[in-house]
Amino acid sequence: MINAELANIEISDLKALIDNQVPESKTIEYKMQLPGELDADKKEFLADVSSFSNTNGGDLIFGIKEEKGIPIEIIGIEIDDLDLVLRKYDQIIQSGLEPRITYETARIPLDASHYVIVYRIKRSWVGPHRIVFRGWDKFYERNSTGKYPLDTTQLRAAFNLSETIIEKIQRFRMERVNAVISNETSIPLNDRPKAIFHIIPQESFYPNAQIDMKLADQLKDQLYPIRSEGHYSRYNLEGIITYSGNAIENYTYVQLFRKGIIEVVFEPPISGEDKTKSYLYIYEFEKMLIHNIMRMFDVMKGLSIGLPYYIFMALTAIKGYRLWRSNSFSGRDDKFVNNNENIILPDFIMDADTEYPDRLLQPMFDLLWNSFGYEKAFNYDGNGNWK
Repeated sequence: MINAELANIEISDLKALIDNQVPESKTIEYKMQLPGELDADKKEFLADVSSFSNTNGGDLIFGIKEEKGIPIEIIGIEIDDLDLVLRKYDQIIQSGLEPRITYETARIPLDASHYVIVYRIKRSWVGPHRIVFRGWDKFYERNSTGKYPLDTTQLRAAFNLSETIIEKIQRFRMERVNAVISNETSIPLNDRPKAIFHIIPQESFYPNAQIDMKLADQLKDQLYPIRSEGHYSRYNLEGIITYSGNAIENYTYVQLFRKGIIEVVFEPPISGEDKTKSYLYIYEFEKMLIHNIMRMFDVMKGLSIGLPYYIFMALTAIKGYRLWRSNSFSGRDDKFVNNNENIILPDFIMDADTEYPDRLLQPMFDLLWNSFGYEKAFNYDGNGNWK
């Protein structure tokens, strides 16, 4: 893999590959030309891409000539409409692999019409990914000499590893929810209802996963708690925590774990001590999460924690509450009452960057409204935009 951030790769980085005779390996492969129009060419392309995703990730570089796996010359690829060409290959990747993979592309211009194209493919833990193009059903991984098809034993091991990661993520989440419910967190909580929100990167469960704590300390000001006018921060056994409250009880905190996981706990906007007249202000609740989640993602990016992320949400001590559906008095609704003490929603996966946190969170909010008896989250329009 090229030793540079994808967006910062320059011609000098490509020349360094040749000067240092960096060979093809598990994490890098050179191609002179982009795939052709034949089905065999597209299958070869998908095999290359999926083999990186199924192993350790890496860079697939087009526009460099190699001999026996050693790069010898930067050729570049002559392309008139580069965006059109890249969209075509994106479509091949999206439709030709199951499940979908996470990758990025960079274009390094050599002159006005010649480019080197780099596909940087993320290692996946939701695989193994198979090729489904034109009925082809193959799985590939990589070793130091290139890609190879998986046999039955190797395929079974790959599936077992993926399932193990998912099980660990789900077990960690439930342990943390139970810790909040039983008030066994590192700071004392009050006994009112709590919202628990987790962002769990898949790579947090890679072997030896660990964030740079010095860098995390520099980013901690972005982790101020939801619903706080002021907050404190300190190190703890788990990592770094920011919180609002006092020494006796707290109502909101953000915990950044040393493995890169973010846990957000806060008191949702509610009213009433009498459970027959108690409401969750769902409009304000949705607004809080939509307006705050992007800065959590920014911290992930600042720590170089890659996608995908598993997103979880739960509400505790919420039995007997109804929904106040909008930000006006007319939003009060006594039609349905929640009969679950705790609402623990299933996960969903964020596998691509987004500029629209409202759309990202809609499936979660739909399920939350379902828990209170409603068909869907009614604060969204027909296009998935939060109103």
